[in-house]
Amino acid sequence: MKRRLTSVALLLIIYFFLSLFTFLFWAVNGRYWITGDEPHYLVMTSGIVRYGTFEQTIPYTEEFKTQEIYRQELAPIGAIPSSENTHAIQGLHGLFNVHNIGLPLILSLPFLFGGVIGAKAFMIALGGMAIVITWKISSAFSPDRKIRFFATLATCVALPLIPASNQIYPDLLAGIIALSGIYWFITTKKQRKLIIEGFGIGAIVFLPWLQIKFLATCVILVIAIGLKIYIETRSIKRILLISIAAIISFVVLGFYNYYAFGKISGPYDSGALELSRTAFMVLLGLCFDQNQGFLFQNPIMLVGLFFIGAYFSRNKVVTLLVLLVFLSFIIPNSMHPAWYGGFSFSGRFEWSIAIVFYLPTVFGIIKLSKINIKVFWLIIGISLLLQGYFYYHYTFAYLNLYNKGPSTSLETYSIFYYPIRSWMPALYNASWAYRYAPNYAWSIVILMIFFLGILSNVNTLRSHQDLVT
Repeated sequence: MKRRLTSVALLLIIYFFLSLFTFLFWAVNGRYWITGDEPHYLVMTSGIVRYGTFEQTIPYTEEFKTQEIYRQELAPIGAIPSSENTHAIQGLHGLFNVHNIGLPLILSLPFLFGGVIGAKAFMIALGGMAIVITWKISSAFSPDRKIRFFATLATCVALPLIPASNQIYPDLLAGIIALSGIYWFITTKKQRKLIIEGFGIGAIVFLPWLQIKFLATCVILVIAIGLKIYIETRSIKRILLISIAAIISFVVLGFYNYYAFGKISGPYDSGALELSRTAFMVLLGLCFDQNQGFLFQNPIMLVGLFFIGAYFSRNKVVTLLVLLVFLSFIIPNSMHPAWYGGFSFSGRFEWSIAIVFYLPTVFGIIKLSKINIKVFWLIIGISLLLQGYFYYHYTFAYLNLYNKGPSTSLETYSIFYYPIRSWMPALYNASWAYRYAPNYAWSIVILMIFFLGILSNVNTLRSHQDLVT
């Protein structure tokens, strides 16, 4: 037990040191302070902890007066909060924020005691859960603690987790909760205390409170876990606990949305999702755009892509669950007209899928160590060097991590791969992205990695069957 704690503790120490150092260095140098939707989440938080209300008139009025949260001012002093100068909608019962109340609820105590810095530090602390869960998942793939350590290190202590962890958005937390739900699905036979299981249930059914678009992810996990528990144990008590918690969560959230916005679905209208050429471009971009794609923010995830076929052979049900959760995140994010997350860090809309993809990635890296240990160490070394290069540039250099709009020129678009930008995919302007040769070249490369991995696994299975017979 002592060695186990030492391994995961060391991973957490590395993560917290890098994440906190980056955050503090940015704060001291006046870089990447709250912007975009972040101040509006914190105004909601302020309303909860200081005024005990979800209605936004008082907290926005106070913020306009003090500029405590947002230094550049959201509106002039004395301005009256309205739908024009806030992120809120005027309804029958007052002014209510279009952003869901889940994240402000979570940040209430950290903000109360530490303000903006307390909220950001708490987000970094929550990010550490991604490492703990990934470490636990890795135990199913190998007993070798050294291999597990470096597989988890290369997968997690990297983009997007390090710079994203201090950003006040629900995407990273949603991915962590989803990965936790998948881990729970894998380990439903494990005996847990009722309080721990209750906390796990609470986290999963809280997903729609973070953002209503996470409802699909929540439903998928609740149904999957409930069915697996029933098949394995026939425990009606546990299934009822999950079902009742989900129903209560959905009903209460529906009542809040109806009270605030006049409909249970919340403030969103029919134009909240868009099916178009741009949406399909963004869907691909969240996978492999040079700025936005999870496969290029941390290329070691290509190992996970290669070994998905092998993991499917090992556990078809879990692979399908991972795929469903992955799709439940990426599809609505790719269809949201605030393409790639609006004015936030590049890759924000892939943070949740990147966390979910930790599972096949760690499996693939550990599988690779069993096939060829030299190649394993080579890939680990290259990955750590690349992430170190990225870390230096986004922490110390004046790298602009924010999303770049469709009017950006190709020469200035690249964030992480500037020296080889012309070789990399660029999926941010639908008017020419479908004619850009590197996009097709990389599409072919990625498909080849995927299908070669499946073919390699099929050949391995056939060889194994030949030996058996």
